[in-house]
Amino acid sequence: MKKRTISETIIDLESAALEAWHDGNPSPYLELYSKNFTAEYTNADINICIHNILINR
Repeated sequence: MKKRTISETIIDLESAALEAWHDGNPSPYLELYSKNFTAEYTNADINICIHNILINR
Protein backbone atom coordinates (compact mmCIF):
# COMPACT_ATOMS: atom_id res chain seq x y z
CA MET A 1 0.00 0.00 0.00
CA LYS A 2 1.36 3.41 -0.99
CA LYS A 3 1.95 5.90 1.80
CA ARG A 4 0.33 9.27 1.19
CA THR A 5 2.47 12.35 1.34
CA ILE A 6 1.59 15.25 3.58
CA SER A 7 0.78 17.29 0.48
CA GLU A 8 -1.63 14.64 -0.82
CA THR A 9 -3.37 14.48 2.56
CA ILE A 10 -3.78 18.27 2.75
CA ILE A 11 -5.07 18.48 -0.82
CA ASP A 12 -7.59 15.69 -0.16
CA LEU A 13 -8.84 17.40 3.02
CA GLU A 14 -9.17 20.75 1.23
CA SER A 15 -10.93 19.18 -1.77
CA ALA A 16 -13.48 17.38 0.39
CA ALA A 17 -14.09 20.47 2.51
CA LEU A 18 -14.57 22.72 -0.52
CA GLU A 19 -16.92 20.20 -2.11
CA ALA A 20 -19.05 20.28 1.05
CA TRP A 21 -18.86 24.10 1.08
CA HIS A 22 -20.18 24.23 -2.49
CA ASP A 23 -23.07 22.00 -1.39
CA GLY A 24 -23.93 24.57 1.30
CA ASN A 25 -22.16 22.94 4.24
CA PRO A 26 -19.22 25.04 5.51
CA SER A 27 -18.60 22.90 8.61
CA PRO A 28 -15.90 20.57 7.20
CA TYR A 29 -14.00 23.55 5.81
CA LEU A 30 -14.25 25.51 9.07
CA GLU A 31 -13.05 22.45 11.03
CA LEU A 32 -9.72 22.67 9.18
CA TYR A 33 -8.95 25.98 10.88
CA SER A 34 -6.98 26.14 14.09
CA LYS A 35 -9.07 26.58 17.24
CA ASN A 36 -7.47 29.99 17.81
CA PHE A 37 -7.74 31.14 14.19
CA THR A 38 -8.56 34.78 13.57
CA ALA A 39 -8.77 36.60 10.29
CA GLU A 40 -7.95 40.22 9.70
CA TYR A 41 -9.17 42.10 6.68
CA THR A 42 -8.10 45.46 5.39
CA ASN A 43 -10.44 48.00 3.87
CA ALA A 44 -8.95 47.08 0.49
CA ASP A 45 -9.96 43.42 1.01
CA ILE A 46 -13.49 44.44 1.94
CA ASN A 47 -13.76 46.81 -1.02
CA ILE A 48 -12.65 44.05 -3.39
CA CYS A 49 -15.23 41.65 -1.91
CA ILE A 50 -18.03 44.22 -2.18
CA HIS A 51 -17.00 45.03 -5.75
CA ASN A 52 -17.04 41.33 -6.70
CA ILE A 53 -20.45 40.84 -5.09
CA LEU A 54 -21.98 43.80 -6.88
CA ILE A 55 -20.46 42.93 -10.26
CA ASN A 56 -21.20 39.18 -10.11
CA ARG A 57 -24.74 39.14 -8.75
